[in-house]
Amino acid sequence: MGVDLSPAMVDQAMGLLPDELAPRVRFQVADANELPFEDGAFDLVVLMNMIPFFEELARVTAPGGRAIFASTRGAETPIYVPPETLRSRLAAVGFGDFEELAAGEGTALLAARPERH
Repeated sequence: MGVDLSPAMVDQAMGLLPDELAPRVRFQVADANELPFEDGAFDLVVLMNMIPFFEELARVTAPGGRAIFASTRGAETPIYVPPETLRSRLAAVGFGDFEELAAGEGTALLAARPERH
């Protein structure tokens, strides 16, 4: 499931989708601050160069699920949240087990939600 606030971006993504992936991939116009998905709907949530809405992210990420916050140009990315801020805000909504990653100019932070017991 790919989500963007912009209908034009969703249309562009749909146009770039290879035919062989079409049965498994969907795109939807939605506001990341108020997603139209059930609680715990996703095992993996990826935010690429976007503003993180921490409470909403925690709501839609399943227990035991993970979230990735990627910045394609690291600190030079126009929408960039430093890792220390991500860690603090994510910990406040129940995430932990943080791991920082880098590839070329890009950076990412991986965070996990604990399993329910």
